Amino acid sequence: MTGRKAQSAMEYLMTYGWAIIVILVVLAVLYILGIFTPNKILGTQCNALFKYSCQNLHLATNGSVSFLLGQNSGTTEYNIAVACTQTKNATGGPNPSTAWMYLNSTGAVKSSYPYSNTYLFESGTFAQVNNIPCYSSTGSLLGSQKYGAGFTGFLWIKYTNLPGTPGGANPTVLSEVASVQVSVGAGGSGSGSGGGSTTTSTTATSSTTSIQGTYLTASGTSATTSLNETPGKYSLYICGGVASGGNISPYPGITAAWTVDQQDSVSGGPYSSIGHSSSGCSATTSSTPPNLTIAAIGLNGSPTYSTYLKNGTGGNLYVNVSYTVSTANSFVVLVGTCGFEYGPCSAASLPTGCTQRQSLTDAVGFDSVYIATCQSQAVGPIYYFNYSVSCQITKTCVAVPACKAQPCPTALTDGAYIFPDYTPTGS
Repeated sequence: MTGRKAQSAMEYLMTYGWAIIVILVVLAVLYILGIFTPNKILGTQCNALFKYSCQNLHLATNGSVSFLLGQNSGTTEYNIAVACTQTKNATGGPNPSTAWMYLNSTGAVKSSYPYSNTYLFESGTFAQVNNIPCYSSTGSLLGSQKYGAGFTGFLWIKYTNLPGTPGGANPTVLSEVASVQVSVGAGGSGSGSGGGSTTTSTTATSSTTSIQGTYLTASGTSATTSLNETPGKYSLYICGGVASGGNISPYPGITAAWTVDQQDSVSGGPYSSIGHSSSGCSATTSSTPPNLTIAAIGLNGSPTYSTYLKNGTGGNLYVNVSYTVSTANSFVVLVGTCGFEYGPCSAASLPTGCTQRQSLTDAVGFDSVYIATCQSQAVGPIYYFNYSVSCQITKTCVAVPACKAQPCPTALTDGAYIFPDYTPTGS
């Protein structure tokens, strides 16, 4: 009987022993990684103070943080430097031994003050800040961190209100940006601005790359020969502009600095134009008197896109762009321009789910520009974007003989830009 019991026990151990060993190995690995250590895995928080925003916070194994920094102070900041500390000093600032990291005009982080290449941080824009070393409560570098290791602390910024070397009439301003909580292996989120921010950000991941999904729009009109409407520092701009014909034949139109994707074909023009640029949205005119109106949208990450473009032809008083979406949840930018003394354009007809971002007509009432965005447009139906102009003969045709007889030559250009792997939020 005893032998049978011993044999049964041995069979039990042989049957379940390997499973027990595997469980023990897994528990040992988890213990080494710090999973069972209290407060190791923290929820990611980046609680920004007034006028700043903090997004996509990450803590690396070398003890440095990366995040998307935004500011909405209403003014431009220069000579930007950032820092990360675990605690504050006696006066409520960063530790005295903290090393500041500076941003140059390309947004790159440098360890010395680049006065010859200072970073201009405009209100309403974002800067991607990478690999900022964090300092511990003792004032030393935080150093190497294991997966799951937690960090709570503060982000700091210092800047000047004028370009050039700080000092005298150009003092350095020191400010806390946010209080943070993050752990290695977590991150990628965070709070928005502490107040007053008009643009937020998310991260969109395509099959090949990860891009920062932020955008900002702007528009402007000016009775001058040149106009630059560039909303902050972005890697891609979609531009639309129009110039009135003036009162001297042959009524010169607009000369765009952007790469033209589409423009009208009116004689003496073009008067309306849309296109893309990596440096901003600017154009000139030689019209007398001069008059320009421009709309722009800037996007981060150099996302890929396809276009559906159309201009007015003959006597058409409207341009109806039809487009399709082939990838679910695509981001779409709609741009419309019209002018050449026939304006203003009427209100645009937008697909469902699209929102007007910019709509501006010059003071004379001739030239109009328009931008709308469509978040998460679905695959399936054909979408229509209609932007039309009224040929107001009694108002405008004194200076434009070609308009005295119907139909009017049409200076309208519309386009749809489809971004299949880009899911931003913004305004």
